[in-house]
Amino acid sequence: MISFTSVTFAKVAKGRSNAIATNVATINVVLFIFPWDL
Repeated sequence: MISFTSVTFAKVAKGRSNAIATNVATINVVLFIFPWDL
């Protein structure tokens, strides 16, 4: 049970970090294509 929880937590953490990285990359691409003055 402990190992299963650890694996699940690791997958969730990895999924969250991947989602954040994807969001950051998307924002960077948008700002690169549409260079707005922020």
